[in-house]
Parts: sequence; C-alpha cells; structure tokens
Amino acid sequence: MRKSLFILPLVFLLLLFSCRKSPHTIGASILPENAQLKIVYGYWDGLYGHSVIVDSVRTDELPRNMLGSMHDSVFGVTTANIAAQITLTSNGVDFGANPQLDSLVLYLRYNGEIYGDSSTVQHLHIYELSDDIYLDSAYHSRSTFQHYDVDYADLSYKPAPHDSVVFGEGDLADTAAPQMVISLSNLSPELGQKILNADTTTLDSDSAFREYFKGLYFESEPVVSKGAMFAVNFLASGAHGSQLMLYYHNDEDDSLSYRLSANITTARANNYVHNYSSSPADFKQQVLDGDTSLGFEKLYVQGAGGVKTILRVPDIKDYTDSSRIAFNEVKLFIPGATTPLIPPERLALVERSGDSTYIPLIDQYEGDSYFGGTYQSSTNEYVFRITRYMQSLYSGGRANQGLYLFVSGASINPENFVIKGNKYEGDTTGMRMEIIYTKLDDTN
Repeated sequence: MRKSLFILPLVFLLLLFSCRKSPHTIGASILPENAQLKIVYGYWDGLYGHSVIVDSVRTDELPRNMLGSMHDSVFGVTTANIAAQITLTSNGVDFGANPQLDSLVLYLRYNGEIYGDSSTVQHLHIYELSDDIYLDSAYHSRSTFQHYDVDYADLSYKPAPHDSVVFGEGDLADTAAPQMVISLSNLSPELGQKILNADTTTLDSDSAFREYFKGLYFESEPVVSKGAMFAVNFLASGAHGSQLMLYYHNDEDDSLSYRLSANITTARANNYVHNYSSSPADFKQQVLDGDTSLGFEKLYVQGAGGVKTILRVPDIKDYTDSSRIAFNEVKLFIPGATTPLIPPERLALVERSGDSTYIPLIDQYEGDSYFGGTYQSSTNEYVFRITRYMQSLYSGGRANQGLYLFVSGASINPENFVIKGNKYEGDTTGMRMEIIYTKLDDTN
C-alpha cells in the first residue's frame, strides 16, 4: 500500500476567543490558550477504494417514477420499468346494462425531469399485472413484477416532458399539461372489457377492485444508443394526475366514460435493469470481476441502483511522526476523470457498518453547508468535510470499516460519475484528502 502525506508546517499562536464551531478549530478546544502549536497542512493520497455493483435500492412509493432507457459509453444501458396500481375514483360504479368498450386511454403525466437524449425514439410495452402489489410493502430496484402476456401498447415515442398537449381543434381546442396519451385498446380490447365486465361486488370497494385488476406494468425496451430516462407523476390527484379513461356505451347510452386513477394512495415501484456488456474492459474488470487494484486509476458511482464505491482510510498514525494530533480540518476531494454532461447534483458519503449496511457520518449532522457533497462545476469535483470522523478514527473511538460513496437519491436519480483515482504518488489532482492538524506533543 502506498503511503504519502505532503505537508507544509506552519507555526503560529492559536487563540481561542470564541465558542463558534469553525472547521478550523474543531479539536483545538482541548489545548491551553497560550500554547504555541505546530500546525501541519498537506495533501494525503493514502486512501484507496474500488467500485462494486449496488445490492439494491428502495423504489416503492417514490416522489416520482422513472421510465425509459438510455445508453452511456461507460455505464452501458440502463432501463427503467414501472409497476403501478390503478384504482376506482368512486365506489359502487354501475356501467349499466350490457356495457361495451369503445376505447381505453391512458393519460400518463410527465413530472418534468429527463436525463439523456429526448430525440431518440423509444419503445414502450404495457401489460396487466398478474401479481398483487401493495402500498405497505417494500420493493427494490431488482424486484420483478409478473404480468400477463397481452401487450396493450407497443408504442414508439419520443419523450416530451416539457411540451403541452392540445386536445380538440379550433374553438374547442384545450391545452393540457405535458403527458403521454396512450391507447390501451387498439391492439386488444381485452383489458377495457374486463373492467366493464366486473360485477357489483368487485366495484363496491377499492380493495375488491384491486384484487380483480392488479394494475399495469410499463416495460421499456432497451435502447441501442443514446436514449433517455424521464420522470412520471403518479402523485397528482383528480383530473391533473395520471389516469385511465374508460370510454364505453351500453343499452341505454352510447357516449359514456369513467375515470380510474393512479395516485398517492396506490402502490407503485420501479424496476431497474443494467446491462454493462458494452462498458469498457477496465470498468468490467473492476466492477464486475472484482479487480480492486484498478480503483487506483478510476472509480465509479451510478444512480438507479447501479454502482457504488467503497473507500478505505488507512491509519493516519502511520503517516505522521507525532504521537498526538488534533484535526483542525479534513476535506475529501472526489474529482472527475471526465466531465459528464449531467453530473449527479449530490453524492452521498456514509460510514460502513456491515457488508451492505451503513450509518451517516458524524460530520453530516453539522448540516449540508458544512458537510458538502454537492457538485462543483468550476472544478468538476465533489468535496466533503470529514474532520470529526477522522478524529474519531484517530482517537480509537470507532472501528474503521471504510466508507460508501454513491449517488444521492439513487432510487430516482440515474446520473453517473467517473472518479479520477490516485494512481501516482504525489498527484494532488486525483482523489485525495486535504488535512490540517495540530501536533499536540510539539508544544513548548
């Protein structure tokens, strides 16, 4: 293991006139007020890491759901699918005598967010779920959802999350919020007629209806190149939300309709599929085959339940000739090896507490402005302040099990980032820590 700490000593008088918790005075309150201390500043490239596949992330009852497929030159193809319940908007509905389907139309609301190339033609298949999904159950990015074989959509489209939709013509035209309008009866009338054929017991309550019609499965076809993932809104209520419109006639009336909806009371979950077959060889050797040595060159993080990085921090006592030190400030720099088109807004840094579990770092409780983790476009990097964590490791207050680094909000954020490693000793542009500490045993 390489060990390198590049230091610049500074000798000055440390006066403690304030109780304000500044990153430059953490750990210094234990010192005599008149002590002349040796402050050491330097870059430390002793940390190391490697990237692995994320086990899974929770994807149920999200504030938005992702749909679509996109290709990345490093991270291959990521495809987002959705399972969603559809519910009655009123109990005890009566479709009348001999109801017959005219059409079944899905109005799927966009939520605004899109990642990738919206000009790519994509393909969407929509099926009826054959297994129940539940609002109070946990689902994850690798959860699978069983469905019947009939495809009710087989739709080719370009996502347009910012384009309003116009219904009608001339003086009767009406402009609506961005949404996908999808016929679920052109290929087969089976689903719409099934709803119309439901008996009165089934239509008396949401729970009975959900047992009868378990919901829809939206399956995106993987793209070959480019592509995009976009957000769908299942939270809005009433006519402003995603809804399924049943248009029908019966023996008494030839122009009837009924609205079913997906909303905050209905179960919904994402399934993400990652295909890394087109990824570069060094990526696959590290992430898929477990070659941890390649982490010195590059590291990777990817949202949508893709890739995370494990970081290891060796014992800093091996790097200093001082037997007692207090950390004034420790910053962790996560620089980009490339400049992404859409970098993650934030990365998350947490302390490992087991093989796949973690807890927040104690520095995170100081707030985001202190802890950091937001993308800095001017330097193409993320910076975290981990002073208290490093002090606790040095003081022996906690076991050193390493850190996890991953995309914040990975359940709904598909962005990725390639990290420049610290392959070359003395390189202050790769992943590193900037340390300012006080040598407590050098006092006069």
